Amino acid sequence: MEPWILIDGTEVRQGGVISGESFSAGWLRAMFSAIRGGAQYSSGFGPSPHDAPLDLNVDYLLDAYLRRVFKADVVSGPLIVYPTSEPREPPVDGNLY
Repeated sequence: MEPWILIDGTEVRQGGVISGESFSAGWLRAMFSAIRGGAQYSSGFGPSPHDAPLDLNVDYLLDAYLRRVFKADVVSGPLIVYPTSEPREPPVDGNLY
């Protein structure tokens, strides 16, 4: 799979492999290291507050994170096929939506 290339030259590959020496690259390395250590962060995919946690091995979650949460200027990247429906947990009894 081809990498996501950010405007500052940072390359992000599926699995959370980062190439580059920019501020973005350093920040993403630290964040992805925390995720590998067990931390959970929102991917930005799905309706809030039920958005899916970021999984570095799932292409559409990584793409959603880079574009929606990190707000990266992605100049090129892989063609991503998003699922047709976003994950949503059933409503809690007694709550109005």
